[in-house]
Amino acid sequence: MNKKIISLLMGVAMLTASVPTMATTEGIVQDDILLISENPEAENGVFEEALFTYVSTVSAIDGQLVTITIDGQDVTFGLAEGVELGEIAVGDTVKITSPSTLETKDIKSAASIEKIEEAVADEVAVPSYYRHIGTVGSVAEGSINVVVDGDMVVTFAVTDTTAIYTIAGDKAEAVKEGDMVIVASKSPLMSRDIKEAAAIVITNEEAQTSIYVDTFAKSEDALVSADGELVLNMENADEYDGKKLLVFYDFATMSIPAQTNPIKVVVLEDVKAAEKVTISFNVGSSMVNINGEDVEVEKPYIVGVGVTLVPIRVISESFGAEVNWDGETKTVTVVDGDTTIVVTIGSKTATVNGEEKELEEAPELTENGFTMIPLRFISENLGATVGYVHETQAISVER
Repeated sequence: MNKKIISLLMGVAMLTASVPTMATTEGIVQDDILLISENPEAENGVFEEALFTYVSTVSAIDGQLVTITIDGQDVTFGLAEGVELGEIAVGDTVKITSPSTLETKDIKSAASIEKIEEAVADEVAVPSYYRHIGTVGSVAEGSINVVVDGDMVVTFAVTDTTAIYTIAGDKAEAVKEGDMVIVASKSPLMSRDIKEAAAIVITNEEAQTSIYVDTFAKSEDALVSADGELVLNMENADEYDGKKLLVFYDFATMSIPAQTNPIKVVVLEDVKAAEKVTISFNVGSSMVNINGEDVEVEKPYIVGVGVTLVPIRVISESFGAEVNWDGETKTVTVVDGDTTIVVTIGSKTATVNGEEKELEEAPELTENGFTMIPLRFISENLGATVGYVHETQAISVER
């Protein structure tokens, strides 16, 4: 994902299960409607809820409807009453604030819109972890299905590294069907990858507590998240310096970055380390087995002289790597620790940590929006080994 083209900030948003009511610099937002208020601040100068901010390039304008491209898909915002488009045109980079998340499928309300320079957009950070709220529809060994926005079913892989807690901050053994949950994951819902749950918090409709997952570093007497979006004001900051935390909090300021006095923090470093990842599948089959769990994906296929193309996200994110898509340049960036891989649709030239590498076949984009890439290239550059049985076209990948 190119930060110049698309970024998503959710660090200042307090995610609750209730119908959002939030104070903004413009007024009160309720049910996606902007209500003008002379006193937008809540008690003690903090806000009950913040707006989500989306930065991307305008792809279409139709009256009061503005469409931008996020993670390769078009998202349309309707300008709230009193919000002016001004001189914004197709192709401009804009910043839109909205009470709506990407989890909804409807036209989203824009509480504000402004044109910004690409240099400014480049500084907008992408959150380390996205937070998704919904109801558990079903539970299987190693995964849960969460129903979001009424009918969208999202599958999250639950591993030994997944922290499961209640909204009160108590550790839980598991989730069950019907539980309302907040899931912290490195994957946005609009991506078509296998989503891994870093943390699952069981919540309820009355809860006024939100969560945040990230690595925090000490700065003066506070802790700052790695994505730069949340500051924890804590007396014992030294104890948590450099650690990945699950943070429970109720209010955050509207400052940039947002600040909060956490209710509770949980260190996630002591969670059992992930075991070896094993991926197996057959060419032409849409079922991929990841550590014993079957997942349906875009079918791997063979091109050229026996080169197998696979969905880049399936391989990369199974190993815990971050995958970002830039729809304008049609490039995919994979970040795995100290390794950064960049590939472009239709080009046989890729880069690994800035060094050019030649691919056997160029990456392709399927009709369903999946990026397909040579299996050996992506696997071996992520430190995995690939096995292949010619007679059955069975493939195994291990790391």
